[in-house]
Amino acid sequence: MELFETTLFFWLALATIVASGAALLLLRDRRAQVAIIFIIFLVSILVFISTLPSYLVLAKAITAIIVALMFFATAWQVHWIETPELSSAIESGTMSIQAVNPDELPVIEDAAGGQTFTMPDHARQSWLAAPQLSTLIFRSLIVVFLTIVAIRVARFDATASMLGLDASIMSISFVMIALGIAVVGLTEAPFRAGLGMIMLLTGFDLVYATLQPSLAVVALLAVVNISVALGSGYLTLVRAERFLETADF
Repeated sequence: MELFETTLFFWLALATIVASGAALLLLRDRRAQVAIIFIIFLVSILVFISTLPSYLVLAKAITAIIVALMFFATAWQVHWIETPELSSAIESGTMSIQAVNPDELPVIEDAAGGQTFTMPDHARQSWLAAPQLSTLIFRSLIVVFLTIVAIRVARFDATASMLGLDASIMSISFVMIALGIAVVGLTEAPFRAGLGMIMLLTGFDLVYATLQPSLAVVALLAVVNISVALGSGYLTLVRAERFLETADF
């Protein structure tokens, strides 16, 4: 528990998790989303170093790397595009796409036709921009509200006595779970929903693996995390293929 004896580390870890959850809710750029999942895993590994034996920490780290690389590979395969949001924008007429030279910002590739498509610069900038102000305010308020509630619940005496864990660890865990649920509930994109599920499961893992520090539990949670990454990747690729089939180039 040495790390959590330092108040600074706790607040840095908590602030990192809150910022990561908020970024998943607000950012559309998958490069940022993939970077965020690496950051979440890094924070969780630092917590596990304080609570688990070294061989279990190593197993957790290997699982985290595998899952993060799976999300990276999925995003790379669809050229980092968040297909559902772009598809909706195209259907509404607010954006258009055009065939260009493959060297110019490839976004999605039609393997069958061998053609590469990209958005015009003005549309790309609009797509990467922050959400509308009302959405930004709404989701920011959700992040603040869930963070406060999660920390309050984690620091109730009844919660501490029931779980028997350090309040700092429970605070980080509960905030992860709450924000993970928010990400899953507020997005239709399977890629981002998968990241939210991973955040939720990582928060659960912080508590459960600490209460039951066994290799069997670590293996079970690893299988669940990898399954979520596989499912999210599959649905993301299916939506990308459907977008290519239905888009009018």
